[in-house]
Amino acid sequence: MNESAAAGLEPAKNQVTYEEFNKMDIRIGKILSAEKVPKTDKLLKLTIDTGLDNRTIVSGIAEFF
Repeated sequence: MNESAAAGLEPAKNQVTYEEFNKMDIRIGKILSAEKVPKTDKLLKLTIDTGLDNRTIVSGIAEFF
């Protein structure tokens, strides 16, 4: 039994079947660089290598790292 069922909470989303999960294109990437965005407290600019290309992503996680 998971925590939400034990607490009497309804799941936020329905479970997916294996066939639905198998259709997903899930990838990982390698962080090449991470730098704080000037004049902000929360933003990090990340350069990610996806294996196909390099992408720049801005994320609001700087206060946690």
